[in-house]
Amino acid sequence: MRDGGAKPSRNDQNHTPARVRRDAAANRRRILTAARRLFGPGGDAVQVRDVARSAGVSAATLYRHFPARRELMDAVIAEQSRSCDASVRRAVSDPDPARALRAYVEHAFEAQADGAMFAGAIRAANATLPGHADRVARFRRDLALLVGRARAAGVIRPDVTAADVLLVIAAGGGASLGLGAGTDAGFGTPGHRAARSRRLADIVLTGMGLRFYA
Repeated sequence: MRDGGAKPSRNDQNHTPARVRRDAAANRRRILTAARRLFGPGGDAVQVRDVARSAGVSAATLYRHFPARRELMDAVIAEQSRSCDASVRRAVSDPDPARALRAYVEHAFEAQADGAMFAGAIRAANATLPGHADRVARFRRDLALLVGRARAAGVIRPDVTAADVLLVIAAGGGASLGLGAGTDAGFGTPGHRAARSRRLADIVLTGMGLRFYA
């Protein structure tokens, strides 16, 4: 029995319930980040052990969080959906209309490049959730607000509409499927996909006439 005044050992401190919960949460984040990268374009052949290796955790740790591959994929889909919703909310709260619209479009293309194979699954999963119609209506209102503010500020072409933005984002989803293809060194890696998605967003925004002020 430990004396009443004795201090906990370093090993005891590393295994407190709070520390265990923090470590588990960190492991889950690493697993989801790795899965989102690896399950991108061409990710059908990726094995769960590949995800664990990329995340820096053991297969046993991964299976404690996600007992089946389908559960892992569902978690990635849910995270992607939450990320997209949060992106729109952040953009709406940004007082700079040019920066807000740019940030939203860049995030949309980046998310597509990271998880192009999930686009259809995300739409299908969201459509089954309660309140889906209300979320879609809120998203469309928020996007119309972003585009309207940019038009009013004169930072995009006066004929650009929210429907135009949805159109180019949808087209970008098809382009994202090609970001994982190629034979050059580094082609299709997460860094390459991120760089190309930013380039695609820049071309699209330039076509809209966006004038970005830092």
